[in-house]
Amino acid sequence: MKKNLEILKLIDEIQSKTVITSEIPKKQYEQMLKGTFKIPFITKKEYEQMLKGIFKDLLELKQKLEDEKNLKFFKNNILWIFLHLPKSGGSTFTEHLTKNINPEETLSEGDYSSNKNLKKIIQIKREKIRFIIGHKYFYDIHKFFPEKEPRYITFIRDPAERLVSQYNQDMIPLKSKVIPFNRWYKLQIRNEITLFYDRKSRGIRESRMSIPHFILPLVKKIKPMKSKFKMIALRFITKKLSKAKHDSLQNAKKLLNKCWYIAITENLDDDLKILCKETNISANWQNKNVSGKKGGPKKLLILNKELKDKIYKENPLDFELYEYAKKLNKEKKQNLLENEK
Repeated sequence: MKKNLEILKLIDEIQSKTVITSEIPKKQYEQMLKGTFKIPFITKKEYEQMLKGIFKDLLELKQKLEDEKNLKFFKNNILWIFLHLPKSGGSTFTEHLTKNINPEETLSEGDYSSNKNLKKIIQIKREKIRFIIGHKYFYDIHKFFPEKEPRYITFIRDPAERLVSQYNQDMIPLKSKVIPFNRWYKLQIRNEITLFYDRKSRGIRESRMSIPHFILPLVKKIKPMKSKFKMIALRFITKKLSKAKHDSLQNAKKLLNKCWYIAITENLDDDLKILCKETNISANWQNKNVSGKKGGPKKLLILNKELKDKIYKENPLDFELYEYAKKLNKEKKQNLLENEK
């Protein structure tokens, strides 16, 4: 806008100060060269060419301003929906996001105590909401925002790495009552990542992917993480209630196909740079959950090749989904790079 005004001012100066002649008199031309004659003399042809150049700049500037205005409107009209798979690096992204945006632009985990409450909050914040983040949200939630363009994003982690990370986290509150990994692993749901995306594709909300939402009130009352027996009982119940099938894998793949971007936890630095750039926030993040490092939780178990192969073998759907996600990650990353050219 400032440049626009400067160009208009320049046109006024040319029109008010310039004397147009068919040719410049020799005496005045010499004075102009010496700087003693302040009013510039140009021919009519040169004047017309100058105006054409100025108006061309004006038109280009006007187009640029309109493009910037449209781009700003487009970015504000994008609805970023983060499907947060636990223990996948998502907490690093969400914490960084919430530090760099206005709280009114976010629909977060705490806003979703019930469908009724969610609809009420959406009605109040609809125009301002740009980000939906949390474990509870699901595919199709964008239908509450028909005027916005939805962009689903998610993070997927190596199944073995994620499972061991989950074990290390589960053991932190138990302190001296730590359960051996093999015993803990027997109680875990197989192909849990596949089940997570299958459920999200079917509109099921869950704060924890291994605990069906209909027994969450019971979980809150018994507080299983403070009792070894209660935690074992809860894991046994959820394992019986959850079982991934081939259809679950197909549903999970279809959901990933619909995602605008799939980040891979093992490529966290590169993928976060892309997401920060696209969402227009700072790229200076800090990894929130760094086990084994100073200030982070202590690792009780370190994954080795033998254990990794065992987990892959016993969770074949998760392994296939992870490999599929890596392929999509490369494709989507390449598409973004080509669009920037």
